[in-house]
Amino acid sequence: MNTTSSAADRLWNKQLIVVTGIAVAVYCLYYFVFCGLPIIGTPTFRIDYFVTTVTRTDGGLMQYIIHSRPISELYVYLQTILAKIFFDGQAKYIIYPLQHISIIVYFISISKVVESIFKVRIHVITFLAAWVLLITNPGLIGGVYKLETIVGTISMFFGGLALIALSLWDRNRKSSTAAIFVLLYALSIFAKEDFILPPIFLLGWYIYRDVEWKKKLYAHRWLLSSTALLLIFFVAFNKLIIPGRSFIDPIEHAKSPYFMTLNPFSMAKVALLYFLDEGRHIRVLSVFYVTTTLASLVFLKKWKETLLIALIIGGLMAPYLIMPNHMFPYYAIKWWVWQTIFSLLFIQIIFVKKEAIVVTLIGVAALAPALINLTRHKGITWNQSAYFRDRFTKSENVQKTLLNNR
Repeated sequence: MNTTSSAADRLWNKQLIVVTGIAVAVYCLYYFVFCGLPIIGTPTFRIDYFVTTVTRTDGGLMQYIIHSRPISELYVYLQTILAKIFFDGQAKYIIYPLQHISIIVYFISISKVVESIFKVRIHVITFLAAWVLLITNPGLIGGVYKLETIVGTISMFFGGLALIALSLWDRNRKSSTAAIFVLLYALSIFAKEDFILPPIFLLGWYIYRDVEWKKKLYAHRWLLSSTALLLIFFVAFNKLIIPGRSFIDPIEHAKSPYFMTLNPFSMAKVALLYFLDEGRHIRVLSVFYVTTTLASLVFLKKWKETLLIALIIGGLMAPYLIMPNHMFPYYAIKWWVWQTIFSLLFIQIIFVKKEAIVVTLIGVAALAPALINLTRHKGITWNQSAYFRDRFTKSENVQKTLLNNR
């Protein structure tokens, strides 16, 4: 039986390599050919210059360690050093590829985690259909090319890897895998606090889903205690150690962009806006996700797993639901991935006896929004891809003019 399982794993790993290659090719074709966007953009906004400037190493290393988001600051510090050594100070050659790579790594990580939750292999066509649905989302372009998202990108990169390490631990229960999870979890939350809750929910699922969960609490006490100590240190670090305002301190002024409130009506309004006010593509995806979730609960088909997915999505949304004045679509990338993968996988699960036909229909259906968005990219002057191309060109011309006349 173990031999059969190992053979199946090897086959799936080979398939994953092939599918990942196809996914990368589709991404490159859509963004760099059809949309005409460059692989390496040009910093255009104030915050973009801030995260790529070569002066970021002038303050010394400790300035970036004693910070509310030290991993993100250390990344920018190291990026600056490498840019000075290898790219004549042009940090854009490091940060833009990282933005592209992180999207792919996160999507693959979450697809494997969702598989571990539902104990179902995601069909190749389902995987690619979900990928097409995600990358053709107009809101994703802003997330890739606006460098102000770099702290979220790093948190998402390590957060996705932490979740997949946790799913691997659920299979092998090795101490080394648990240690890797804790390390990746720490890197994620100290880059940005977005992934505090999802790993806790997933770890709780792996512990409590069986009837002998009390024995598991004792058996895995070192992992649980290490995770708890990490969270305690995170709170202490933000509240007691770092100077100045930390990111977990609420701002009380109601008109502040970082104003935070736990008012349930305000949080519900923000959630509704994230689901329905980010364009047609997101409205369709949101309705699709809500419909499949309700179908799971009504027909009691994998309903516990569905509730866990909803809980994880809620955990990713939580830091932003409390900020009604600070809404941006690129924050939603983290939960769009979960919604997309779950919605298509659930259809595959329901029609398991007619899987080949269903996944083919899923693939065809996923092409519809892709073609619609591609038509919009080509046919409308004011759209994100045209906007970024224009801004990149202007910024490059300004840089050339300054260099020629300095």
